[in-house]
Amino acid sequence: MVSRDQIWVIDATAKAVDGLSLADGSVQTHIELGEFCTDLARTSSGRPSAMLYAVCPTSGVVLAIDPESKQVTAKLRLPNPRVAELGDDLWVGFDGGVAQVSPDDLTVKAVYDALTGLDGTIFVTTNAVWVRAGGKQMLTQIDPSSQTFVETIAAGKYKASGDLLVKGDSIWTTASDDSVLMQVQTTP
Repeated sequence: MVSRDQIWVIDATAKAVDGLSLADGSVQTHIELGEFCTDLARTSSGRPSAMLYAVCPTSGVVLAIDPESKQVTAKLRLPNPRVAELGDDLWVGFDGGVAQVSPDDLTVKAVYDALTGLDGTIFVTTNAVWVRAGGKQMLTQIDPSSQTFVETIAAGKYKASGDLLVKGDSIWTTASDDSVLMQVQTTP
């Protein structure tokens, strides 16, 4: 994630985040987290964010991190959070589904029965949230403003989970175990 003119990554200990220089990759900022974390929230929209959000499955928490003060400012407990995506809200895939979370104070606004599993993903666009999972339900579209499901697309032949890219009306996903890249057709 890029924020405050630095590239932010979980460090090698998985207990801190490092802000790397865009010019040469050197560590400019180091923030201890106090938790074992595996990933930072992405921003599909490319919008910069003043805050960072880390998922920490071992301890079952999501952390809000302020790079300016170098502090963890909020903590949300969720069972086994694995993936997070930032749009207007923070979207977190965890064992209970997908949580729509206020990025300001990490309060949960809604929980959806859409599982990302260990290696699924979430992609946020201007007016939709897409959840990619393995198994029978490959792709689920959520309308964040009405907090409703729009559609679910069955996996068909390829049941492995994978990554997801949404650009305009074009939706692309992988089935990682099958080494397949496919374009998905949605309901008009």
